[in-house]
Amino acid sequence: MVDLWEAQQQLKRPDTRTGKIRALQESAALFSFLQANGIQSMQQLHEKIADMNTRYYDLRREIVKAERRIAVLTERGEMWAQYNEYKTVHKQLARVKPEKRELFEQRHSRELILYDAAARYLKELKASGEEITPKEWRREIDLLAAQKQVDSIDMKAMREELKAVERLRKAADQLARQERDKSRDRGPER
Repeated sequence: MVDLWEAQQQLKRPDTRTGKIRALQESAALFSFLQANGIQSMQQLHEKIADMNTRYYDLRREIVKAERRIAVLTERGEMWAQYNEYKTVHKQLARVKPEKRELFEQRHSRELILYDAAARYLKELKASGEEITPKEWRREIDLLAAQKQVDSIDMKAMREELKAVERLRKAADQLARQERDKSRDRGPER
């Protein structure tokens, strides 16, 4: 692995000062990664990459799952708010005298339609066995959003590590190809 690391340094020699600094920082991070994970062979490197990819995509799956759940809970909360907002208009309709009912419905048609849509949504939700608990929905949204943020930060850090490890793997593959080509060029000596 040390030979690989040194060969990678030889492969990408930057010309500019900032390029050299960046390369040195990457090298230090990479060396630290190899040391911290006890990687001493290509087999271990490939296993570590596979493990990191698995964890990365598991984390991604959790983030997507949380986003979907947040969307569902947000819709429920919006329907609850819409129901409460237009409930008074619906109650007023029940108190209006029959001769003025049509005029009231015309004036407040938008509010009544939105109320009916929200009431129907909540009724279907309740019929499906769900409880109407807006405070719980809000609490769950907050928890999911916080966890999603933590997972996103972890995922970003993982992505950077994966990039560095992939660069190392590519350098190793390139070195292996060069070694094969050299041995092929020499051919059998007579």
